[in-house]
Amino acid sequence: MKIVIEQEISEEAIDNVLCCALDPGCGGAYYWCSARRDPKNPARHVEYLHEVPMAGGTILITDVEDDNKVYKLNLAAIKRGLKAMAKDEAVGMGALANIIKDETDADDGDALIQFSVLGGSIYG
Repeated sequence: MKIVIEQEISEEAIDNVLCCALDPGCGGAYYWCSARRDPKNPARHVEYLHEVPMAGGTILITDVEDDNKVYKLNLAAIKRGLKAMAKDEAVGMGALANIIKDETDADDGDALIQFSVLGGSIYG
């Protein structure tokens, strides 16, 4: 049997989880990547890097563990990542539940970035 459930996730919840992932003091995703605004789509009107995707901009994620491959983290990538998380029982579903409740930590943010740009949990 297949059941389809729609769930609304607030922009604030996405901002919060990205803040957890992209704050160097929290750990987050920085053990496997670096992040910077895309100069071609920077969303300059927002102050913090984690706010860029929800403001229509793009963050460039450089995978320092895989030959410095560069990925684009924007709203479309985040939507793909959230959908992929819903299908992953090992890591994705737990992190997704925390995002929905807006009770996230650096691990949840790391998971969102990995699912959004790498398609799954690659680095744990």
